[in-house]
Amino acid sequence: MLDEVQFVRRDYQHRTRLAPPGRPDGAHLLTLPVHLPAGRSIRICDVRLAEAERSARCLDLLSRQLYRRTGHWADLEAPLHGVLQELRSSNSLSTVSTASTVHLLRVLGRQGRSCARQGWSRGTDAQNASSI
Repeated sequence: MLDEVQFVRRDYQHRTRLAPPGRPDGAHLLTLPVHLPAGRSIRICDVRLAEAERSARCLDLLSRQLYRRTGHWADLEAPLHGVLQELRSSNSLSTVSTASTVHLLRVLGRQGRSCARQGWSRGTDAQNASSI
């Protein structure tokens, strides 16, 4: 996650497309409303979610509508719950983005590393990165 770069309002840093399985042409655009405390020139890590509860409801309803009747729902329900919890408890776009990425990687059976900028030292990668 590049949360130290400038947030671009018209990009996909706070948006995602959710499509029914096998129908990419039927994609729905989900946008999380955000607040930019420092105006347009702001880093992603400083962007705040404006309507977290409403966003969580929209994500939950749209995900259920698109995927509940598929054979993949059992694999998606628990990770979706984790993302919804993070969305409801954090007002940080960066934190929610990281959580959704971690949950997606776990569903796919992949591992990755999350490297936090805060407290970063000139030590080895193993000292600076946490396994996700």
